[in-house]
Amino acid sequence: MAVSVPIQRISAPTNYLDSPWDDEILSSWARRLFWFFGLTLGLMQAIASRFSINVDGISYLDLGHAYLTHDWNAAINGYWSPLYAVLLAVAIRLCNASLYWESTITHAVNFLIFVASMAAFEFFLTGLSQRIQAARAQSGSLRPLPIWAMRAFGYSLFLYAGLVWISIWSVTPDQCVAIVMYLVAGLLLRMQTAGTRWNQYAILGILLGVGYLTKAVLFPIGLISLSTVPFLASQDRVGRRLASTILTAAMFALIASPLVIALSRTKGRLTFGDVGKLAYAVMVNHPTRYGQWQGEGNVGLPAHPVRMPFADPHVYEFATPVGGTYPPWYDASYWLEGVKPHLDLKEQVRVLADSVRAYIRCAISMAGFIVACVILFSLNRKSYSFWRGVAATWPGWLAALAGIGMFALILVETRYVASFLVILGLSCLGGIRLLPSARTRRIVIGLAAGVAAISLLATANFAKRNLYSATFRPLHRQWEIAQLLQQRGIRPGDTVATMIDHREGDYWAHLAQVRIVEEILFEEVPKLSSLSTESHAQLVHILQAPGAKAIVTSPAPPPGTGFHWDRLGDSEYYISLLKE
Repeated sequence: MAVSVPIQRISAPTNYLDSPWDDEILSSWARRLFWFFGLTLGLMQAIASRFSINVDGISYLDLGHAYLTHDWNAAINGYWSPLYAVLLAVAIRLCNASLYWESTITHAVNFLIFVASMAAFEFFLTGLSQRIQAARAQSGSLRPLPIWAMRAFGYSLFLYAGLVWISIWSVTPDQCVAIVMYLVAGLLLRMQTAGTRWNQYAILGILLGVGYLTKAVLFPIGLISLSTVPFLASQDRVGRRLASTILTAAMFALIASPLVIALSRTKGRLTFGDVGKLAYAVMVNHPTRYGQWQGEGNVGLPAHPVRMPFADPHVYEFATPVGGTYPPWYDASYWLEGVKPHLDLKEQVRVLADSVRAYIRCAISMAGFIVACVILFSLNRKSYSFWRGVAATWPGWLAALAGIGMFALILVETRYVASFLVILGLSCLGGIRLLPSARTRRIVIGLAAGVAAISLLATANFAKRNLYSATFRPLHRQWEIAQLLQQRGIRPGDTVATMIDHREGDYWAHLAQVRIVEEILFEEVPKLSSLSTESHAQLVHILQAPGAKAIVTSPAPPPGTGFHWDRLGDSEYYISLLKE
């Protein structure tokens, strides 16, 4: 007689993994996909913005030209750092193209710099992953996130930061800053986990010096990174650690000292740049707008302020000695020499509150990443110390945290702090530990896919702006205005006066190769209607004195200014000739 045996379904244990936790194939595909999207979206943004140059970009182009022509009086600038300007100028010189293509070449350089920042980020991400994998023994059966997940989350954050917060549209050195920060953080993490060779200390010092040449704020941040060197290889003797620190400092000094010496000689005092001091004074102490300070406010006395030959309306003249398309913005450190910033507790609290709100907006824009981190943190939060995991990678995020705090004291813009936030965010992600299981793996995959989709959609939406019109209906408006100026008799080397909000940029003047030497603040233009005939004649004489051939204004001037205005084509720019 046959005995029937009931068949029972045997379920797999909850910690059984049907696929490897560290899946090399998945990791490789994550890297390839994000590089594809990064290159594609970056190129889209470069094409869409190829005819735009922001106000800072004009100064960097002017500065680069000064270096190439060996105009050292104009090249030694206490406000703008040289490296990015030189990169732009060299690319434009090598292409040997007309001014029409200058902005296109500039954005092509920005795209290449972004590609380099992707490589630098990969270097940092690999170093961070190696460090957290090396520290996993302290967590018992718990494991850090697999490398494929770190890549998926990391590149999602990086692409949003690089293409939205910094962008290729903006002609600034902030992508270069990101390269330096990623390389420095990645190198410090490698020096922490492996037997450090002498050449690594030398490379670190060179990177810190290059960072300073990129942007002056990286000088104090570089010093913070330098301070971590004695604590990296704790197993080494004190003598070796001291020697390695001296080597790093020496290479830092070797790269940075020529610019420090040149600036100090020009200013007559020891300085590595004035941008931080001036930014603090303007944002916290509020002396005036950049370039028009006449001594008002309790912030010192101007050594050589912009000249004001006419008081009502205010006419500012700056034909000499500073060069550039718009001298007040080309070297604000000259016109604001004498500013003495001081602590104003009430205003400092206000600035800090604004900074907190700015950081909250950054967090909201990356809410998907933060929510994913919180969910992953909550899975096994009672089984390990999250903060111990984060602290294990301290050399990588210490300088980034310092940068976040430094900008909070003055002004927070996403392009300033993008790379700092990426480094800090991924360092926190690296502190998470999970118990490997099929369920956990599915959760990680779902969260990584969701964060990646949100980030890529937001980045793609930003990249496609103006892409169609820029590709199929390209209009180089600033070039057209420059050509219309030439038709009105304004030649390269001429000077003009303006009644324009210069925060919008004066790329038309750069393309026309003319210098702006005087201005009437646009908000004071209505005062012109109240001038007597005698006062108006005096105003015209004052505007002509430094050689200005015309006044350019935008948008349309109000009636009754006393000047004859001609519209430049169908643009919003108008011209009034001062010398027939």
